[in-house]
Amino acid sequence: MCQRRPLSRETVFNRWACASRYGLVWLAAIAWLVLSADNALAKRVALVIGNSAYTNVATLKNPANDARLISDKLGEAGFEVTTVIDADLRSMKRAMIQFGRDIRAQTEASVFYYAGHGVQVRGENYLLPVTANISAQDEIDLEAININLFLRLMESSQSGVNIVILDSCRNNPFASLSRSVSRGLAPVLAPRGTYIAYSTAPGDIALDGEGQNSHYTKALAETITTPGLEIARVFRDVRRKVVEATGERQVPWESSSIIGEFYFMPPQPAPAPEVSSGDNQPGVADPYVKAAREWQALEASGDRAALRAFVEQYKGNPFASLAAARLKELGPGSVDTQPQVKASASQSQVPQPRKEEMKVAALPKETIASRLLEDMPDESEPSEPSTEPAERAYKIAKRIDTPRSWQLFYRKYGAHRKYGPLALATIKTGDQARSIATDEEAVEAILALDRTQRLNVQKRLAARGHPVGALDGIIGPNTRRAIARYQRDLGIKQTGFLSLSFLRRLGASPSPDGGEDFVSSQKAKIISSNDLEALGEDKKIVDAIRCLGLNYVIYGRYQNKLYIAVIRGMNGGYIKMLAEKCGGYLVAINSRAESRFVYDLVANEDRFFTYQYFDGQSFKHGPMIGLVQDPKAKEPRGGWRWANGDKITYSNWSPGNPDDFRSRQDYSSFFLVVRGKKDLRKARADRWDDTSGTGSGFIMELD
Repeated sequence: MCQRRPLSRETVFNRWACASRYGLVWLAAIAWLVLSADNALAKRVALVIGNSAYTNVATLKNPANDARLISDKLGEAGFEVTTVIDADLRSMKRAMIQFGRDIRAQTEASVFYYAGHGVQVRGENYLLPVTANISAQDEIDLEAININLFLRLMESSQSGVNIVILDSCRNNPFASLSRSVSRGLAPVLAPRGTYIAYSTAPGDIALDGEGQNSHYTKALAETITTPGLEIARVFRDVRRKVVEATGERQVPWESSSIIGEFYFMPPQPAPAPEVSSGDNQPGVADPYVKAAREWQALEASGDRAALRAFVEQYKGNPFASLAAARLKELGPGSVDTQPQVKASASQSQVPQPRKEEMKVAALPKETIASRLLEDMPDESEPSEPSTEPAERAYKIAKRIDTPRSWQLFYRKYGAHRKYGPLALATIKTGDQARSIATDEEAVEAILALDRTQRLNVQKRLAARGHPVGALDGIIGPNTRRAIARYQRDLGIKQTGFLSLSFLRRLGASPSPDGGEDFVSSQKAKIISSNDLEALGEDKKIVDAIRCLGLNYVIYGRYQNKLYIAVIRGMNGGYIKMLAEKCGGYLVAINSRAESRFVYDLVANEDRFFTYQYFDGQSFKHGPMIGLVQDPKAKEPRGGWRWANGDKITYSNWSPGNPDDFRSRQDYSSFFLVVRGKKDLRKARADRWDDTSGTGSGFIMELD
């Protein structure tokens, strides 16, 4: 069924006419941003396909409904929409060819939307007509539409922006092709001027939804008709809604190469103010112009105080509404970015450990004391953190709910009389809680000081007249006794264990970027970069997770190196590029100990692994690591190197690998193979295999 919807321009024209009528060209220009009046009147075209009534594979309940809903919404946004329902191969091809011809004309924007079955075969994505009948993988090119060929057709488009939306891969309709048909769709790099949106991350399965529409299409329909949302914001909001609606089981994903901005529904012009004769006199400031100019400078700001002041100053002004919306977008996890007031000389400063290593053994005790006491803080009881930020941080830590989030919270707010004990109780009962007998032991375990920080504690105790024996960074019996003696001097309980308030009074407060090696959690979680930033997580981790987008991740630190494991299925070339774009590279493993840590990062999360039984052997395939092969090198062992350029000083290939099985296996992953049909879910798959790079996840290391 094919339906062509006429294009309506009434709303678009009226908005521009209204702004021009009152001479507010400046306001229209800001509200529309990059869309001029000519662009607003330019043609918008869309092709929408929804396939539900499959004849040879499982039918789908919602795609036809989804297509109709999206057609309606695109029509509201000024698109001339062609809608095709339950198309066979010939109908799909004819509609796509005509769409290609339409977008060769001068158009402002084009949208292709598809809902229905989609599969990935040999790294290529195919959309299935309702008549598809495939019994072998070699038939796929004759029975389905290769999405890459369609994208090639769009390369000749004269549209300002091409948008491709794929709400597919709802399950695998071809069980007989399970060895060649990969889970979900493969990632596709967006051609120039194109925005590609997937209903779920590459390699994952989308949910069809319990109601009349899929979760993804329902969220998309709610969002694209919201005035003033730029395209990136539209799909970011859609992703958030889908993640919430599916309990994090489905995470939409996008790839973009568009330059500039695009709005499905442009911002609504502000109502024209009543102007008196004086408003048009030279030298009289127009409050709308003044607000517009200030908003341009403030729009991208994360400074909550400045935004609040703007809202207060321009109450009733349309730009105040935009500022209020920006505040709401920042949410409770954001922090003010006002300059910090410099502390006066009378205020205590927390000293930082000296960079140079002090040769303490060669110096007399008086010299050690004088050097360490130069910047010694006030030893009085530190003040309790204020309640509002502590409460906000507690909610964030509880929302993330990983051992690392609680550690970050406790290091910063553990001294709060209400939220400190609550966090401690949560940590002691958590899945990863250490075997601890007392609260004092628990607190010291949470603080997890590294050797440098422990050495700093020992030096400062010695400077106060409490010798610790050898300055070795080990909290042994002598150091415990020194801690207890100093606790007695301070008039607090003598436990012999370190606490947050004790460290602060000693001048040795822990910092987020220090501490022992850690793993954020045993299970992968979707974590907001804003939340991590609010808790004080390492900036490299925050920036990388922000760049990666909403994905299930586990991260950790080993010997001052940071790692992130990401559940995200896509081809090896794109993974390598994504890791480098986000501040790192696919992990380079240079020792047995490092290999053990990197594998343990993902060992307890089964979603990083896929399983297979073939030819009398059981296989367990893990996430990608950073060994890559020069495609021109001699197979199978020539040309291997680490993605970051490191030389190979340690290797752990599985017996018989690399073997270039089925050719073009130029990437590597964790791997295990055993004879017979075995359950390998708890088995260590920490050897390496060469692979084509289409696994279910990857591990990156940060620069």
